[in-house]
This record gives sequence, structure tokens and C-alpha cells, in this order.
Amino acid sequence: MRIRPFEYLAPESLEEALTELRNFGSDTVLLAGGTDLILAMKH
Repeated sequence: MRIRPFEYLAPESLEEALTELRNFGSDTVLLAGGTDLILAMKH
């Protein structure tokens, strides 16, 4: 199964991360490590 296209952001501060969360709303997922998330995105 293929992963749908997505946009990856790499904020450099907590403030920037929170701003992006507000801008993208419920379509946003935080990634730290990422192995489990990448596998889940395939389903």
C-alpha cells in the first residue's frame, strides 16, 4: 500500500510548531521518531 502525499514541516521552535498546528487544524499530525506513524499512514 502506498502512502498518500503529505507535507512535512520542521519547525525550529515550540512557538512555530504551535502556529503550524493552529494553521493546519485537524489535518496535522506531530511526528517524533516516526516509525509507527509512517506504518499507520500506509493503512
